[in-house]
Amino acid sequence: MSTSSSGGYIANNLRQGYRAEYLAKYIISEFGPCERINPENDYGLDLIATIMKRSGSGGWVSLMYGIQVKSGDAPFHYSGDGLVDWIRAYNIPILMCRANRAMGRIKLYSTWTLNHLILDAGFEKVQEIDFIEEYGEKGGLRMPEIRDKVATVWLGPPIIDVSGSELSQTQLVGEMGELLTEWIGFDARNYFRRKSDIPILFGYLSWDTNKSLKSSRRGYYQPHFFGELHTKSAMTLIQECATLIALNQGKDSQITKDLAQIIKLYGVDVPQFTKDAMGIGA
Repeated sequence: MSTSSSGGYIANNLRQGYRAEYLAKYIISEFGPCERINPENDYGLDLIATIMKRSGSGGWVSLMYGIQVKSGDAPFHYSGDGLVDWIRAYNIPILMCRANRAMGRIKLYSTWTLNHLILDAGFEKVQEIDFIEEYGEKGGLRMPEIRDKVATVWLGPPIIDVSGSELSQTQLVGEMGELLTEWIGFDARNYFRRKSDIPILFGYLSWDTNKSLKSSRRGYYQPHFFGELHTKSAMTLIQECATLIALNQGKDSQITKDLAQIIKLYGVDVPQFTKDAMGIGA
């Protein structure tokens, strides 16, 4: 029988990893509330953050996102039998963060193409995901690929590259805060549309690090995934939106009549409340 105790010993690699997370939290907190997930609850993300728009001595919080932090040359990698279910169920944007402890610097990468990967017919069999910090193609971002149950997701260059010492530069911080709001904003809509079975994605193929839309030009990509199921989901969403429009515009308005005609043509089964609001069958 043997017993063991720490005897004052702690694994150095764990301590260094914690320092990377603390560095990331310190810098990201400049753009809004940022909380570290306790190691015992680590499920693939290290930080949860919220966008904040400053107003006087405070600010208004809005969009939430998750962050995976790595330091040194540690790869951004997910694996496991439950990986597909976890990634598919997750519902807020994820950023990858490369922390350089020696320089007190972090780089933030968008993972918007994860939504593209999830919609891939082969995603169901994926057991590993590798994230690569480059475009993957000359001049633009390469879309994810799946080979032998391993998916590769190219991240492109960082959207933000900043050190703690640069946080005193008001103009730079303001620019990066606006940039972060843009990236988290469009990807949050990607998650919303995909969760609604409306798989229309949006993302950028090329960009300039640390520059918002106001100060840079970007190439973008907006693919549409479609099929019979997607059509039915889209029509259900149209019906729900049409009810709101009819309540606001009235059943005799032209836009309500046009929407009612579309719903009739596609044979969408709508509740009585919608029929009353739109004058369908009246």
